[in-house]
Amino acid sequence: MGGILSSSNSSKQKQKDANRAKAAASVSQIDRAMLDLKNSRDRLSRYKARLEKDEEKLISRAKAAKAAGKTKSALQLLKVKKMKRNEVDSVENQ
Repeated sequence: MGGILSSSNSSKQKQKDANRAKAAASVSQIDRAMLDLKNSRDRLSRYKARLEKDEEKLISRAKAAKAAGKTKSALQLLKVKKMKRNEVDSVENQ
């Protein structure tokens, strides 16, 4: 019965837990860096999708403006679309 409650077993267990914590700490820096990269990639892909969606809306608004006889506003919308396209291209290059 003394073996179950002995301090040598609990000290060994504490030492094993401490070694596991040290091993986990050294890996967690690498894991943290990988997680940050993945999050950045996901944010960029969501941003790119949003820009492309905005580009489609701008095209439809420009067509509607042209049909309504507002050529200048249609051209402005197409310029904004071009800026969005350039931004999408720069996001793809990252």
